[in-house]
Amino acid sequence: MNRKHFELLEALQCADDTFVETAGQPWNGKKKRILESAGVRAACMLLVAAAGLGGIFHEQVAAAISSFTTQIARWLGNENDLRPYTEVINEKQTENGVTMTLREVLIDASSINAAIDVSWEDGVVTGRPWVYYGAIYVNGEYVDTLMLRSYEMEAEGQYVLSAPYQEGAVPQEIENAELMIRFVQTQEDNTIDGIADFDFAFETSGENIREQIMTLPVDRTLKTEDGIVFHVQDIAYTEASARVHVQMEGDPRTFYGEGEERYSEIYYRLDMTDDKGNRMLFEAVDYDEKTGALVLDCAYGTPTVDTAEYLDIELAEYSTVPVSAIGEEPSGEEIAEQFPDGLSKILDETRLPLKTE
Repeated sequence: MNRKHFELLEALQCADDTFVETAGQPWNGKKKRILESAGVRAACMLLVAAAGLGGIFHEQVAAAISSFTTQIARWLGNENDLRPYTEVINEKQTENGVTMTLREVLIDASSINAAIDVSWEDGVVTGRPWVYYGAIYVNGEYVDTLMLRSYEMEAEGQYVLSAPYQEGAVPQEIENAELMIRFVQTQEDNTIDGIADFDFAFETSGENIREQIMTLPVDRTLKTEDGIVFHVQDIAYTEASARVHVQMEGDPRTFYGEGEERYSEIYYRLDMTDDKGNRMLFEAVDYDEKTGALVLDCAYGTPTVDTAEYLDIELAEYSTVPVSAIGEEPSGEEIAEQFPDGLSKILDETRLPLKTE
């Protein structure tokens, strides 16, 4: 699957105080400059290796695509049956020449994922279109998210939105939810135009997957070449998601910019492969610089902890593929020339036995 990331810091409003202040409000001022104010938590990422993350699993997805049960499951690369936990909404709204359809919503143990389709009239979009969560409410309460992600699918106008949150951020019993979604465009001068706001409210009827969380102790240590230590503590998982908790020795972040435009990225990933070749790719979603606690979520793959005999765990560092202001990525040939050894480098690895004879 090719998943193009457009995780622009201010546009996605990763800074929670700013996000709360503007949640549900009309777009204030048509143009906003990217990175105008980037006082954000460490997990928010600006440049993302979109081509690399999707390409890693392309062959695996092509072979298994018929087994995906929902649109979100396909995006997640998850072959488990997620239909019992997925709300099929199919609600359509139109505003300012833009039509948005909320297809599916999956509220799992660690994030809220939504699959949407967008179309627009001629002349409405003059830059690079994309979408993001404006605010999320569950049972009428605002959900404090760790970061906000917007992924574009292969077909134009098809997106998946993801908002990871901390354990306990949503109630155990969910009766209803409300998703405020913004449709915007990025211009070549690095400004963002707000085009239309949408508000989808719905009742939930699916099974509660949060009640099915299992935890697997890991207790493995991985190290980088320059001495940064990752103490992998455990994996919390369900059929829909998996989350890894890591205690750090050393700072995993890379910093860019200065002053108010200073921001950070985490390029380290965990790649887990079971005895049958099933893979899970984990990306950082939160880092607490005071405690050294790092949280990584499964961004792609099927949680197979219950059926696997072992997990090979790799610590990798990924190179990012810069995109232009309007979301244009370099060609495959340009990427191969820039990264002749590939987009990832394995730094350390270990095996975790899961079953004993």
